[in-house]
Amino acid sequence: MADFKTQSSISIISLDEIELNINPEENGIDSAGEIFHLITGEFMYCDLAVDGKVILSETQLGEILELENLSIHKICNSVIYIHSLSNASRTKFNKLKRQAEFLSIENFDDDTEDDILTFKLL
Repeated sequence: MADFKTQSSISIISLDEIELNINPEENGIDSAGEIFHLITGEFMYCDLAVDGKVILSETQLGEILELENLSIHKICNSVIYIHSLSNASRTKFNKLKRQAEFLSIENFDDDTEDDILTFKLL
């Protein structure tokens, strides 16, 4: 198993939802007037498949939304629920080898649920 690092490349396995206009201060990020969003799904980080959340800027979200064949299931209360992301789109994003910074972990002591890791896309 690879060493877990605080910064590493991140790739998308699957996307579940996009939460718009989050409060980044809840995750220790100074927004400095920027708008941030959150994507939830399964990611590869340090050669580990992890359930996670990735905080990203307006521009970074635009890059993901520009991917081909992103199918939206529904939009409700500022959350976009993703139906599917094509393999071609996932490959296109993953080839960018985007870097992310590990911020936190949820459910660390609860064995009944998977741990949820939170990252910030750099």
